[in-house]
Amino acid sequence: MNPQDHQQHPAGRVGKPEDIAAFAVYLAASPATFITGANFVIDGGMTRKMMYS
Repeated sequence: MNPQDHQQHPAGRVGKPEDIAAFAVYLAASPATFITGANFVIDGGMTRKMMYS
């Protein structure tokens, strides 16, 4: 992975499959049982930044 890829992410790194998996585990847990009809963006802030080099 190019170091420039990591630098352009507000989170300071490129996402990994584990980032998505951790959120899926959270959604499957009982604290998340009241969450319905929501959209979650798991992209390290890239949607907010919207700048790609």
